[in-house]
Amino acid sequence: MGTITKKQLTEILTGQKNHEGLSLREAVFADMDLSGYDLSGIDFTLSSFRNVCLDGVNFARAVIENVLLDGCSMKGADFRNADMRTASMRYCDMTNCDIRGASLYGAVLEHAVLQGIVSDENTRWFRIHCPEKGAILGYKKCVNDRLVQLLIPADAR
Repeated sequence: MGTITKKQLTEILTGQKNHEGLSLREAVFADMDLSGYDLSGIDFTLSSFRNVCLDGVNFARAVIENVLLDGCSMKGADFRNADMRTASMRYCDMTNCDIRGASLYGAVLEHAVLQGIVSDENTRWFRIHCPEKGAILGYKKCVNDRLVQLLIPADAR
């Protein structure tokens, strides 16, 4: 789709009450402040947000599959029921984000700030799936297809 400016995005959204079905796939958004925008229900698959402030943005029901969001500020953003599979959110500030009902399968949250994040039992692939108390046995595939058994101590995170 190419690069979309803030002015172009505003024109696309103007007059539309419902964004369901709107596709901005493979779009590039760079160097802009979209704080408070309503981007709910939009398909952003394979898009890229570079140096974009997304504080308070409404991404409810949006498709954010395989989207690059590294380093973006998303404080207080609403991701309820969003499809965030394989999205890259490294170093993002997600303080107080609402991810209830969202799917984060394969999402990368490396070094993301997650204080105050709101999730529920319908949030998929966010919470730890192994026992939270006691030591556990884990398995790792290594070089030459060797399987290694690991004892993971109770105090490991």
